[in-house]
Amino acid sequence: MWPVQFNKREGKHMLQKLMQALTATVMLSFTIVSAYAQSGGQPLKVRIGYLLSEVVAPPLLVARDEGLFKAQNLDVELIKFDNGTQMTQALVGNSLDGALAGAAVVSSIAVRGLGVLVNPTYLEYDTNLLYATGESGIKTVQDLKGKQVAFPFGTTAHVLVVNALKKSGLKSSDIKPVNTGYQATTTALIAGAVPAAVITAGFVEAATKKGAVRVTSLKDFYPETAVLGGLVISNAFFDKHKADLPHVGAAIIQAQVKLNEEPIRKKNYDKYFSKMESYDAYTFSFELGKYPTADEWLKSFKEGKVANWALTTAQILKDAGTIDKIGEPSKFLAPDVFEKAAALAKAGK
Repeated sequence: MWPVQFNKREGKHMLQKLMQALTATVMLSFTIVSAYAQSGGQPLKVRIGYLLSEVVAPPLLVARDEGLFKAQNLDVELIKFDNGTQMTQALVGNSLDGALAGAAVVSSIAVRGLGVLVNPTYLEYDTNLLYATGESGIKTVQDLKGKQVAFPFGTTAHVLVVNALKKSGLKSSDIKPVNTGYQATTTALIAGAVPAAVITAGFVEAATKKGAVRVTSLKDFYPETAVLGGLVISNAFFDKHKADLPHVGAAIIQAQVKLNEEPIRKKNYDKYFSKMESYDAYTFSFELGKYPTADEWLKSFKEGKVANWALTTAQILKDAGTIDKIGEPSKFLAPDVFEKAAALAKAGK
């Protein structure tokens, strides 16, 4: 074959196109290396806090137990907390790189500009419930006036209390709030130490056996107030490891898909919840959360719903005096990270 002949002008044009293609290839290679820097080297160490509740914990625990984090070349340390307040303090104090919870981290950390929501995981439909002892005589929210009500401040429980009081024409000053962790609220309620308390769904079985009665719960205010939960990463860790965070999200997304399988849920129950409640109670509590698919979350990001859910809850807590400021969604949300995580999860990588 005879060599193809080019004139000077054609040769210069071809050289320019070749250089452009080479530059694009190099840039693409650099991006891939940056995004998957951890895949061929040492596993990325990530410390994530969580609450052992049926809605919050399972995706993290399944991702660890089923080797999904490991498959993404991640060394994830899961650290359990009794309440969101303790966890947010640890995140702000750099004892954690991330935390997964509802209002406690999304509103109290991310929306305030102290972290970034990289992976929404659930919406709280009826996960928090306000119960009263049978002896208290409390039947309605109005009956709470002048009474002690135990709940962890700055959390989803706080959102429930504020909404309930407002709807009933009461103010926070009309009750005597007691700031305690979720487990402590249940203990206090069952022991009769307080007449009313906000408990999580997993403790309903124990509370009702002692004669406690439901006063109100989150579902009474859904969907107007949908408390958003998910993984929030500290600003420092986000800035340093943003390119690798899709791997964390991919493992969590894959874990949530696995949780649709009965054997996986049963395994999760047996290992972590069987000493606390029956399997029926675990299933009941798990189903009180709503778990959009990755595609549904992406759609909600684009439609502004994720931002609206976060801002609505944050405004309630700001009005209650538990948070001092509300930031811009462009600063505390990372839909680009989630989109990459969803693509990785779907590709099975």
